[in-house]
Amino acid sequence: PSTTIPLPTPSNHVIPAATQPCTFSLLKSFSTNIRMNLLATINQRLTKAASTSASSPVALSPAFLEAYSRLVIYMETDYGVAVKTLTGQVLPLVYQQQNLPVLYSLVEVMSYRLQRHVSVNHKVHLLSMLYQLSSIAHYQLQLSIETATLKFLSSLVTLEFPAQLLKLLN
Repeated sequence: PSTTIPLPTPSNHVIPAATQPCTFSLLKSFSTNIRMNLLATINQRLTKAASTSASSPVALSPAFLEAYSRLVIYMETDYGVAVKTLTGQVLPLVYQQQNLPVLYSLVEVMSYRLQRHVSVNHKVHLLSMLYQLSSIAHYQLQLSIETATLKFLSSLVTLEFPAQLLKLLN
């Protein structure tokens, strides 16, 4: 199988062939330490992709994002560290650089993966991050942020939320 696919352009550019994300069976075969190291490596790559300027943005591959999502929600991985890294390092850097392709991808990860699997206090933290991101004037990104926010808000209708809200207010 070919590792690249030619694009139909006069300059004969090529793109990498489709890749596959890490399967759950592969993740299951790794030790917790290896999964945490892989997550740290992916966070470094996200930070590197985030630090590219808006004039030359780097899009993240779907397989990369899927592998990241699977690692974050994997039961034996400390997703608190992953969420803190995402909200404390990666998202602020992406926001500062105005790297819209990476930002859009990360909001999609938050919307479709994280809202189901993270604890209430992390959901509240992610909601505050989404609120900060809502100032970006890009229509499609705004819709994605609104969708993610609504999903997080609807998932907060649990018995845990009032207790967590009281802790935050005190």
